Amino acid sequence: MDNLLSIRTPIYFLLSIISFSCVNNNPSEQVNMLLEIKTLESPTGPATSLPHLVTGKDNKLYLSWVETNGDTAVFKYATRQEMGWSPAKEISRGTNWFVNWADYPMVAVNEKGDMIAHFLTKSSDGYFSYDVNIVRKLVLEGWSTPLVPHDDGTPTEHGFVTMLPLSDGAFQLGWLDGRNTSSEGHEHKGTMTFRTAVLNIDGTLSDEVELDNRTCDCCQT
Repeated sequence: MDNLLSIRTPIYFLLSIISFSCVNNNPSEQVNMLLEIKTLESPTGPATSLPHLVTGKDNKLYLSWVETNGDTAVFKYATRQEMGWSPAKEISRGTNWFVNWADYPMVAVNEKGDMIAHFLTKSSDGYFSYDVNIVRKLVLEGWSTPLVPHDDGTPTEHGFVTMLPLSDGAFQLGWLDGRNTSSEGHEHKGTMTFRTAVLNIDGTLSDEVELDNRTCDCCQT
């Protein structure tokens, strides 16, 4: 499942599903839409996995994915343009990432076109021991250094992040937080929690709070 979107898997298959799930019930228009989408070439490279499509608040379509090269994971994205996909652009890379088909990186975009993205990095040798990393990119600027939204410092599971653009340009973050659990093996000795915080337009964090002190430990938020 980690090779869902390889260089040999046309991107139009994924987008075709989206096109036929639209409200439009006109068969001829659906066919024309499908034919147009099928002409798009995938912007991804070899050894690619974890594709994610999202429409930003700037009304552009963004595709993100992870490419692996040996022990290195490379997080990339492209935008849908009038004539097809833009060239792939790199967000971040690392050799200590937790790369998993269920808990995957993604991007979010506000109305101005500012972007944030998240990925997971290992915090210890334990399998379920990793931290959320958030990077930020303002329009016409490069990606920031990673920011960890949780400050507990425990070698436990943190992930399944949701990132929602707010009206003032900030982003609401939500994630599963395992600070009250043990990450040894597959057994947890405490409960998973759901926490949230705001990533402000100046790159600072505020308003971190626990919303649920007992929640699922392996599901999207």
